[in-house]
Amino acid sequence: MNISNEDLDNFSAKFDDLFEKPIVKAIDDKKIRYLLLLAVIAVSLSIVVPSLFAIQMAKNMPDILEATQKMMESGQKALDKIEAKQSWTDIEILKEKVYLEHKPDYKHAKNYNIQFKGNTLDFGNGYIMKLTDFDEVDTSELADVRVKATEDYLGDQRLLQISKEYPFRMREIDSDTQELYEVETDVETEFFSLFINGNIIDELEVQKSKTEGSFVKVLPQDTIGEVKTGLILTYEPHTTYYNPETNVLTNKVSKDDMTPDIKEYPEGFLTIRKYWIFPDGVGVETYMSSFYLGNFSLDESSKTSQSDLEKLKTYTNGASERLEKLFVMSRRND
Repeated sequence: MNISNEDLDNFSAKFDDLFEKPIVKAIDDKKIRYLLLLAVIAVSLSIVVPSLFAIQMAKNMPDILEATQKMMESGQKALDKIEAKQSWTDIEILKEKVYLEHKPDYKHAKNYNIQFKGNTLDFGNGYIMKLTDFDEVDTSELADVRVKATEDYLGDQRLLQISKEYPFRMREIDSDTQELYEVETDVETEFFSLFINGNIIDELEVQKSKTEGSFVKVLPQDTIGEVKTGLILTYEPHTTYYNPETNVLTNKVSKDDMTPDIKEYPEGFLTIRKYWIFPDGVGVETYMSSFYLGNFSLDESSKTSQSDLEKLKTYTNGASERLEKLFVMSRRND
């Protein structure tokens, strides 16, 4: 059984109709990506080999395997084509920067017995995490968590969610200088979720924008016993605009509406992830995202300096430091 160029063209056209015409969201989960590839194969089988069941399987197995390989390659090329059109690039950031000291015994791995009492999360592996600063905590999903060290891609599971009130920062324009600044007015409630993953090093992906000035950086921090920990920063520069005539701030202005009177102010969208990775590869993470005034950058060093953390704290008005203080990991007997 040979696959003709016409067959592959028909497959590609069918794939385009199914997956390229709709608005495509980020394919940022490996499990979803693999399922999508399986869907590609299913579509191609219906087009390229409609009479497979009439074939003597044993006799034609080499041809069938060759056909399947071609369909896989064609499907992957189609997915690559979709991702190339996106405004971001997926990066397996922990896989590039973090490694385990010893390969886990996945075959005999057991589910974690995670308990929450008072303000403490006990992972049942010798490590606990204290919640140090929160107003309310929701642990309704904890009873359904099933996690163990694995080589598979099973996705994140939420352990709990906390809420905390912080001062709300409102942007204002100085009428004389037209300087953009922020003032603390009322308070707002922020929510922080804590997730766990049985294969966080291989599975965690972040999206780096293709906009100039964007970056993704890992800031490793001191280990806690055998737990590796650190921050992951994902930054994308943006611009906010001010129209003196309408007295309106906006993050988007069309070319037709752009006039010399409109002022531009740099800002950045920053996501901060905090991660903890146990020796068996099971990982815990939390994150926060927000817009901040001004541009932000860090040097290319692979090490984490105190100046990096101070610069981050200043840029986020102390939010990065508050995030780190919400969850404190330690060994149970420390």
